[in-house]
Amino acid sequence: MTPNNDRTGTLPQPSAASGADLAALARACVANPADAAAFASMAAHVAAAATPELAAATVGTVATLWPDNPNLFVSLGLAAIYQEHARDAVAVFRSALQRMPQAPQLYAGLGLALMKNGELDEAIATYGTAATLAPARAVEWLAEANHEMALVLRSRGQFQAAAAAIEQALALRPDWPDAHCNLGLVYRADERLDEAIRCYRRAIELDPCHVIAHSNLGSALREAGRPEEAMAVLHRAIELAPDGMEGYGNLANVMQGLGRIDDARALLDRAISCRPDHPKHALARFNRALLIMLDGDLARGFAEYEWRRNGGQPAFVKRSFATQEWQGEALAGRTILLYAEQGLGDTIQFCRYVPMVEALGARIVLQVHAGLVSLVAAAFPAAVVVANGEPLPPFDCHFPLMSLAWRFGTTLDTVPAEVPYLAVDPAKRAAWQARLSGADGLKVGLVWAGNAKTKHDRQRSLAAAALLPHLPRAGVSLFSLQKDCRPGDEAALAAFGGPVTDLAPLLGDFSDTAAAVSALDLVISVDSAVAHLAGALARPTWVLLPYALDWRWLRERADSPWYPTVRLFRQHAAGDWSDVLAKAGAALHAAARQGAVPPFVRYAPPDAPAGMEVASAA
Repeated sequence: MTPNNDRTGTLPQPSAASGADLAALARACVANPADAAAFASMAAHVAAAATPELAAATVGTVATLWPDNPNLFVSLGLAAIYQEHARDAVAVFRSALQRMPQAPQLYAGLGLALMKNGELDEAIATYGTAATLAPARAVEWLAEANHEMALVLRSRGQFQAAAAAIEQALALRPDWPDAHCNLGLVYRADERLDEAIRCYRRAIELDPCHVIAHSNLGSALREAGRPEEAMAVLHRAIELAPDGMEGYGNLANVMQGLGRIDDARALLDRAISCRPDHPKHALARFNRALLIMLDGDLARGFAEYEWRRNGGQPAFVKRSFATQEWQGEALAGRTILLYAEQGLGDTIQFCRYVPMVEALGARIVLQVHAGLVSLVAAAFPAAVVVANGEPLPPFDCHFPLMSLAWRFGTTLDTVPAEVPYLAVDPAKRAAWQARLSGADGLKVGLVWAGNAKTKHDRQRSLAAAALLPHLPRAGVSLFSLQKDCRPGDEAALAAFGGPVTDLAPLLGDFSDTAAAVSALDLVISVDSAVAHLAGALARPTWVLLPYALDWRWLRERADSPWYPTVRLFRQHAAGDWSDVLAKAGAALHAAARQGAVPPFVRYAPPDAPAGMEVASAA
């Protein structure tokens, strides 16, 4: 979890209120309804307690009684901002400024609301007006303007500009802990972990009780591969805010990375129980779903996984269509849009459900990544396959591809694992078989790194220099399926004692990759889209897995219920690939000597033939 601490530190700040505090304020308001201060205080407390309707009603009442009190409108606007209703806040401040055009705090509030709404140019000008009207607060508000602008720039991926803006804010207010904390967020998003850690530590020096700085420091230390330090910091965050969610959620991430899955689940249970109305509640529910599925409870896990669509997965983009979402009703004679929502590997894995929807009598429109269109169209010829972003034909209802497992009630025993469920273009297959026909020994495809932009790529990807020394040079022909080489990879390939033929320049889309894979005897890959592709094509596949597990590979298994021809090689300690590479290398040396990849099955039948590889905990 990465909570964004975007407190301004300048406008009036609500503090967390207990039930007794709110009850006392309510009694004061009832006893003296003309007491504006009591109403304003109650509204600020209520805003902090995440009940925006009551906050708005409370301050609205005061605004009616005292239409010329700017601070009351500031409280009302802040209540909207804290509940992420920036557009409503803009309307509040504009309305107040019509009555009080010389109130500088209203201009500062409007500047903040405009920043939150992404209107940077007008926001900066509005902050300038506030500073002109109240020169004594100019430094404070100009620092805030830079700080808030940085948060918007960060959300747009403009990390260098965001860092420059916060640094300007800190030049004006060097002892502002919130700004140091948010500069850490910018550096962390830009993969500058050492600088992020330094910023979080500075925020804590300035405010030793800064919960968000502790929580974010723990996350940064985890990403930097320093889990013991991360745990200590996050335990402190929990001590500071035992009823807050961030500390528990981030500590759960550390525990998962260490393979302490039961501890991680317990922490997420605690986070979820804190405050069901917390903005991070959905994220905790989503993260817990991943662990539930990791334990093999797919039915419950996929049900919880739906929280990704309700704020649980930041990357999830809600789609809006004119038609209704499929609710499980009869589909005979109707057209349904099934759309991809996540990565290439996810789409390859879950398009196995398309025949199950077709069996309900539906006509299918399938929207997928452009690179998958040819491959998927060949596999499901009755479907209309459209690339993401292209115009869609008419359809009666829609449903996300990755929710089909939930809709069909999938369990470990009912995973649709008939492979191959993807098809290879016959002409392309023949061309690749001819191209590789002269290769000596076993033909082995290699993928040592996934998409570098993926969140956990640091944990799952390897350098070529780590993999190659473990591979045999005799009895095999090695082929690189790696699309994007990273720094050092080309030098490692050049230094390797045997040739590795680079196929990447010949691979246009995934139909080309599928044809190349079909001509290979074995694919060895990290957790990547190619691993899913090879498994979906029923090709012998060895997947090299990190210790911080992805839910789909389950726990302590060498096989996969999703892909019967896939064999898993697992890390036994976080970040330590030595055992994985040694075992996979030894297995490949043995296969090279035998001249064949041994058959691999999930479980050993009593009459399993000699030489058959049997699944066991790797």
